[in-house]
Amino acid sequence: MTFFRALLFVLFMPTVAVAMAMLDGFGQNQLISTRSRTYEVWAQDNLLFSGGLIFGQGKARFVIGNQKKFSDVSTDKVEARLTQGADLELSTSRDGKAWTFALQVHGFAVCPMARHIRRSAPIAYTIPPYSDAEYLQKVGLIPTGNNHYIAREFNGEERLSRLVKAADFWIEHPRTVSVEMDPAIEQGVLDDTNRTVLTVPSNAVLARGFTYFSGDFHTNAVILLNTDDYKAYVIGWPMVYRPELIDGKIKITKVALLEARDEDKLSTGTSFGPADFKSLFDLSLLFKAMRDNSPARLMTFVTKNC
Repeated sequence: MTFFRALLFVLFMPTVAVAMAMLDGFGQNQLISTRSRTYEVWAQDNLLFSGGLIFGQGKARFVIGNQKKFSDVSTDKVEARLTQGADLELSTSRDGKAWTFALQVHGFAVCPMARHIRRSAPIAYTIPPYSDAEYLQKVGLIPTGNNHYIAREFNGEERLSRLVKAADFWIEHPRTVSVEMDPAIEQGVLDDTNRTVLTVPSNAVLARGFTYFSGDFHTNAVILLNTDDYKAYVIGWPMVYRPELIDGKIKITKVALLEARDEDKLSTGTSFGPADFKSLFDLSLLFKAMRDNSPARLMTFVTKNC
């Protein structure tokens, strides 16, 4: 078993171990990008305002197959559908045969995430260092508690709001990391995030101190359509970014992979864990891939399913 295949076995639930074995050919250098234009654009307008939770910045591509053979599938050949049971199904055809795959996510998060990605919203959840009513309205953030703000798509349904808030605090409860980032790749991500010199932050930000933010800026995910068990799996990691002020300039000094383990399961209540948080990013990457392929396709999904 190769090193990276072993990492994938640790990262994903036992039910997908066979599917992960197909991906020996994929390493972190393929699943993690070290150049992200979206980060540069986002940081200019948002990093100085707050940290927080950011969706819809990464990339994803589809592959289909089994243990013996898999191949790429064009994004425009994959259709998504929300079933009456609130399951998300992905369908495509190959060799004249129709295939349908189930993606394990929270059904109540599907439509809100699709709308959020369609809007190209910059922040999903944040605790800003100061109140800027004009900015908050511009980016579609709504108050949810004392100085907490949530994107309007995720506001209203209590369980969803709790999930998004909990996802923002994902890394506040550290545990032993089972997947380490390759040091050379981590340095490449750091170099990329620090290419642009950012303006010195306001006194309010300096008084509060810097915070972290998490997102999928440098994620190059693979969405596996597994013909063995008819399930879909998103293989890839969001990251947490930690900025500091160094010599008058904002620098990202640490990035780390956010991971889920084999014991992590989707919650059926209102107490959430890593599998729930990763499922949000899974949806984000799926809908971002659809939007990148054609904004009209994502709009059609929302119209038909939401």
